[in-house]
Amino acid sequence: MVKLLNVQRYGATAVEYYGAVMEDLTHIKSGRVDEKIPLTRKQLRELYEISPTLDSVRVELEIAMSDHNEYDTNPYDGEVEAGWLGWAFVKGFSEAGVYDDCETANTFYKNVYEELEAAFASGRLERIEVTTAEKYYIDTPAHCRELAGRTLDAIAYMASYKKTRARAFVRKKYECDYQDFEQLTRNKAASFRHKHDHYIAGWILFPEYDGKEKQVYVEDEEGNKYKELEFEQSDDVYEYLKKKGSVLKDARNCHFKESWDVEEGKNDTLWYLALYENGERVAKVLVEREGFSGDGKVKYTGLIDTYSSQKDEINIENTSRKASKRMNSIGSLYRACKEAVFWLGMIAYVGLTVVVAFGLRS
Repeated sequence: MVKLLNVQRYGATAVEYYGAVMEDLTHIKSGRVDEKIPLTRKQLRELYEISPTLDSVRVELEIAMSDHNEYDTNPYDGEVEAGWLGWAFVKGFSEAGVYDDCETANTFYKNVYEELEAAFASGRLERIEVTTAEKYYIDTPAHCRELAGRTLDAIAYMASYKKTRARAFVRKKYECDYQDFEQLTRNKAASFRHKHDHYIAGWILFPEYDGKEKQVYVEDEEGNKYKELEFEQSDDVYEYLKKKGSVLKDARNCHFKESWDVEEGKNDTLWYLALYENGERVAKVLVEREGFSGDGKVKYTGLIDTYSSQKDEINIENTSRKASKRMNSIGSLYRACKEAVFWLGMIAYVGLTVVVAFGLRS
């Protein structure tokens, strides 16, 4: 099914030469002393001289390698360990545009593979042969003991359930990073506590009025003005649109954060961002949690990072607290009988293994 979907979307079942390239990159003899590092930064830079294709993504790959160095067990040595190396390559190649489409990715990996294989064939590079036992970390008694010990530690940690607790999380300031997570949880995980009835943050542009004197207000559906947006200076949107072939002066000042209150007793209303020129409203854009919705009269582009009302956030907080209490009750029950359940599971597993073994013999 995955292959079928890949063919329909990308025109191929997979990036054919990816595995072969990663196998080559991680099996080059280099005289390294740390077995956790299959490819040193020094050796990678030497490979740029061997593979022109790899050298074409040098800048992006070096940045990705530096970033992923911070994630492994020794973030100060400048190297990337085996668990992170593949991700560093994928990130660097992606940033360089290798994954724009399947054909481009396949061509890139094929070229790298052929260049590395030619270097192996000529003796310029020497390949390390790794046994199956070494791949699974069972090639020496020391590795076997370490693997068994780490496995038992992991099982004991999971079975103990000691550090697992659910809690309702409340944000007291706007942080854009949470928005992506909130979309996954249908905006039910973390409430956003702010001091006003409504809060909005994002960016918006009106290309037809670029560079002109204008104002943008928060309005209700009756046309009452609440706040004029104050735009902040930032070049991220400008640079993004510039890459897409659209240069807008206002893109340097299009981010905003605004909050407002509503009179007590006022009925729920729809909210808009209204564009004014020379005191006359020329367009209005509906504000919704999922994004903007225009009236079609004036073109616009923009993105809502966060839009919330205090009423909705209180409901989210109350709901999440109830869910956390329910989950912690289940966790407490598990911790009370975890050891008995764990050993019953082990006994059942051993018993099942014996039954299967006898079944195979008969």
